[in-house]
Amino acid sequence: MENIICSICNSEYDEDVKIPRILTQCGHTFCEICISTLINNNTNTLICPIDKINYSEIINVKFPSNKMLLQLISLIKRKDNDS
Repeated sequence: MENIICSICNSEYDEDVKIPRILTQCGHTFCEICISTLINNNTNTLICPIDKINYSEIINVKFPSNKMLLQLISLIKRKDNDS
């Protein structure tokens, strides 16, 4: 599970708090908490820290969860519980 982490905060993704969210234009994934801290509330913009793509006018936008990553996390948890 140590490889399934947010590249900003280095915390493991989960299904409750550190939900992996996709930046839709560039495809990068960060946890929901880090994405919310990246948002500039003065300009309602977000800039991807990896490729610097600018997401403008993101007021009330909710980036989609990375469902494939959530499935992988669930599979790993089940496998760990079976051990």
